[in-house]
Amino acid sequence: MKVPMSWLRELVAVPEDVDTVAAVLQDRGLLTEEVHRPAALDHVVVAQVKECRPIEGARSVQLVVVDDGETTDREVMCGAFNFGPGDKVPLALPGSRLPNGMEIAVRTVASLGVTSHGMLCAEDELGLGDDHSGILVLDAAARVGSPVSSVLGLDETVLELEITPNRPDCMSMLGVAREAGAAFGAEVALPPDDVVTSGAGAAEIASVVVEDPRRCPRYTALVVEGVEVAPSPPWLARRLLAAGVRPINNVVDVTNYVLLETGQPLHAFDLDRVGGARIVVRTAADGETVTTLDGQDRTCAATDLLICDADGPVALAGVMGGLDSEVSAGTTRILLESANFDSASVLLTSKRIGLRSEASARFERGVDPGGCVRAARRAARLLAELAGGEVRPGVIDVAAHEFDGRDLSLRPARVNSLLGTDLDAATMASLLSSIEITATVDDDVLHCHVPTFRVDVEREIDLVEEVARLHGYNAIERTLPASPDRVGGLDPTQAAERKLRTALRAAGLDEAQTTSFVSDALYESLGWAEQARVELVNPLREEDRYLRTSLVPTLLQAAAYNVARQVESVRLHELGSVAAPAAGDALPDQTWRVALVFCGSDLDNPVHTGRARPFDVFDTKGAVELVGAALGIDLAIVGLAPDGAVPPGMHPGRSGVVELDGARIGWLGELHPRTAAALDLPRAVAVAELDVAPLLRAHLDRDEQAGALSPFPATAYDLAFVVDEAVPAGAVVATLESEGAAVLREVRLFDVYRGEPVPPGRKSLAFELRFQAADRTLRDDDVRPVVDAMVAAAQRHHGATLRS
Repeated sequence: MKVPMSWLRELVAVPEDVDTVAAVLQDRGLLTEEVHRPAALDHVVVAQVKECRPIEGARSVQLVVVDDGETTDREVMCGAFNFGPGDKVPLALPGSRLPNGMEIAVRTVASLGVTSHGMLCAEDELGLGDDHSGILVLDAAARVGSPVSSVLGLDETVLELEITPNRPDCMSMLGVAREAGAAFGAEVALPPDDVVTSGAGAAEIASVVVEDPRRCPRYTALVVEGVEVAPSPPWLARRLLAAGVRPINNVVDVTNYVLLETGQPLHAFDLDRVGGARIVVRTAADGETVTTLDGQDRTCAATDLLICDADGPVALAGVMGGLDSEVSAGTTRILLESANFDSASVLLTSKRIGLRSEASARFERGVDPGGCVRAARRAARLLAELAGGEVRPGVIDVAAHEFDGRDLSLRPARVNSLLGTDLDAATMASLLSSIEITATVDDDVLHCHVPTFRVDVEREIDLVEEVARLHGYNAIERTLPASPDRVGGLDPTQAAERKLRTALRAAGLDEAQTTSFVSDALYESLGWAEQARVELVNPLREEDRYLRTSLVPTLLQAAAYNVARQVESVRLHELGSVAAPAAGDALPDQTWRVALVFCGSDLDNPVHTGRARPFDVFDTKGAVELVGAALGIDLAIVGLAPDGAVPPGMHPGRSGVVELDGARIGWLGELHPRTAAALDLPRAVAVAELDVAPLLRAHLDRDEQAGALSPFPATAYDLAFVVDEAVPAGAVVATLESEGAAVLREVRLFDVYRGEPVPPGRKSLAFELRFQAADRTLRDDDVRPVVDAMVAAAQRHHGATLRS
């Protein structure tokens, strides 16, 4: 938002020093982007082109004869060709110095036999922008010989402010003036909007119908007849230029001027080109087209709002007017629109068609619905003054309801609690009244009335922010908030989750974070084509149109990505949410799971031959057991999984389920070689997936009292059993633990063997047993009976034979 200081001073008394004004406004939240000071353009004047001559032997330059007010036939060489006789252009006289540092002097090009007595200037050479495509052509009304700085408004100091999205009221000169007035204790002088009217009433000449009052809560219109379209007077053109707006003609310039002054976008229709002199505000039909002022045909969607006449669309509401009803040199009758449109609707249309205008920039943030009539009257007054128009009596005002502002309550105790201040209610009321928010005190509560131009103040917390801003952020002392004895730290669930992550890292697994979206192709590669899915209504990519129901597919994708880049040993885990399909239109449930992937070979622990050992199901089993130990819970791994307990695509003989207290909480296993090949993975891929909630719940529910450490040494025994191939090792472990519960501290499976001399269909399971007592050192005659009982139980329950 560019704020010409002379314009601001017409509205409110502020200090002469622009830096003081900028600093105070910045303290109130209006950040200063830049202060544009008058450009140093001494000896740069308005010149009128009299003649353009070619130069013999030169194609890229021409000789231009100009009148600069003192010399009527000054010759200047120029490489631009975008102007002609009669045009008025900026002339830098010899001895001048331009903002870019260029010094101008009389220069002779001997090879051409031509002398240049100055230089015609482009926009960038005057410091007005980056355009160097041609010479800047000035307004035809500019006086020959006058300083260019005064013609272009470059003698104006301009404060450029960054207006945050929550302060749409400050996207206007009046909004900035209100802030400056509150800061410096000055009254704001509202521009006059009284207007003399005559003739037939506006409602007799034109009509307005609003079919969508939600998206157009207010539409007002005035009629001005007998206007004469012409260039704007110099004061208006200079002011618009200083504010960053290019002058067009007096009618359009008035609407832009009032927009900048009040923040209310206006549009002037040529009433003679409005079919039936009738305005209809309606929703667009899908595919309907309108040609906007920039000459582009815009295809509308059913979400757009249109301004139409009796024949069809004439404007995109809140974004841009239409070409068919624009003001031209022959326009004599004006229908002046001053409306209020729904912010979300304008924003959606503007972004959809890729068109942002000064009007849409304001509507999408919020425009004062109570200011429509005043802005229209202000523009009508200026049109009467500058275009000779006659304003017809009455305002056509179609409003969905009354616009009287908003009533809110503010608790001073709440303000002080949030800000750490000690302000009394009277002080808060005084601060708010300085920005026209009236406040009365009743039973320690401020009853506030917020004017319509503060569309951003909707709740009590918004008033708290206003008090903080007006009191001054720098005036609020730093205080430490009151806190309990213990600050921070992890709650029990977070601490348990951290233990889980630590255990997974201890198992050598790197943490991954994969996408939540999966494709048909990935499910089919896994053999999960028949698995239930959760389809997205609006996927980011059409191929990834499902929410994952398991962490394993995307974790395997990550493993394949690494394998494709010659990573021989991939060990990954992920904690994340998965979706579960819900019945009907209900939203899917989400659960928290952990998944593990071992892919390739274990390079850290080679076998006795020195070669790397391929990963297998026992790697996932060991990681799961490590998780259970870290959380202090007993996880049972059952090798014979019932149908459906393990997903498709797994090796049938090398998969199982994980149980906690008899309830299934997950699964583990090796990928079937065909599945691994479909995913471009090596044959050795082992995976597991567990529900996190029961893990953490069991950890939190367990007995927190840790057992005392025994000071006596442990005794170790190794036993090897031969059992049928179908007997799970976990079942044997459970039997051994139940028999040796008194002194048995650990059972560890350290070898599984198949082959001679073990008969076909059977396998050898080798266990390490560790015994320890809390009150004495165990002797052989203490341990031997327990071992014998364990062997007998294994024989009895599993048909095991002790391998010698």
